[in-house]
Amino acid sequence: MALPRPQSGSAPLDVLVEPDPVQRIARATTPLAELAIEGRTIPAIVTAALVIEHFCETRPRARMTEIARRLELPPSSCFSILKTLVEERILSFDAATKTYALDYGLAAIGRKYLTPGGALRAVDPILDELARRHAATLVIWRRAARHMVVVDRWENSSPSQLHVDVGARLPLLAGAMGRAMAAFGGLKPHEISRHFARVRWETPIAFDAWLAEVDLVRERGWAEDNGRLSAGISTVSVGVRALDGRVDAVLSATAFHGQHDAERRSAIAVELLKIGALLGDLRIGGGF
Repeated sequence: MALPRPQSGSAPLDVLVEPDPVQRIARATTPLAELAIEGRTIPAIVTAALVIEHFCETRPRARMTEIARRLELPPSSCFSILKTLVEERILSFDAATKTYALDYGLAAIGRKYLTPGGALRAVDPILDELARRHAATLVIWRRAARHMVVVDRWENSSPSQLHVDVGARLPLLAGAMGRAMAAFGGLKPHEISRHFARVRWETPIAFDAWLAEVDLVRERGWAEDNGRLSAGISTVSVGVRALDGRVDAVLSATAFHGQHDAERRSAIAVELLKIGALLGDLRIGGGF
């Protein structure tokens, strides 16, 4: 079953929504002083992004006048941006035809995010901010046969916090992440039963009751464990899709039991769903 897409609404991640291109062009041609007063974006950077997007979408070589006309940019500003992008090897310039095109510099930048570890680098600031704001420990787990293994974690600055080592592992269906894997991991009923039997719960739960909780996870898209796996620890988890659509990893937020009420845990889950969806889109192959 495919992982439900996150609902919109969490303010900290609204920056992930692409702004209207018309608004971006307006900002790019707005005087710098005015933008600085409003606390808005820097026009030169917006213009550069527009130019790069233009070449990514159209591909053919183009003259400066053509680019300026299509993007409705002042020719002088467009020329300065193109010249800078050529110097940075993001664009190339053909002196014979007076045209510009994409160069290898853009691919070199993109490759840093498309190689192992790139997806995590892309979301690292978001996860770090989320961990600090909610005073939680964020962990990415990935399936390894019968276990879930810690790929990376983000801790907060609280004096008292939960620490998880990279490489640590737990049974496949343990805790909140186990409920997420049971709901979205493509496991067959007999596999779920077998893996559930391997979990050692601090507060035992009947298999049928646990399956009912898994059904709830399928409905709302996220799972939680409030002290059942480990007393005093509360965890919220969401699945992370691989390129083929299957869930083979989990993003979790862990805190002390009672630290967050139900409403706060639900709000954290909404943010995790957004980040989990972004991680799934950024993954290359089976890695991060």
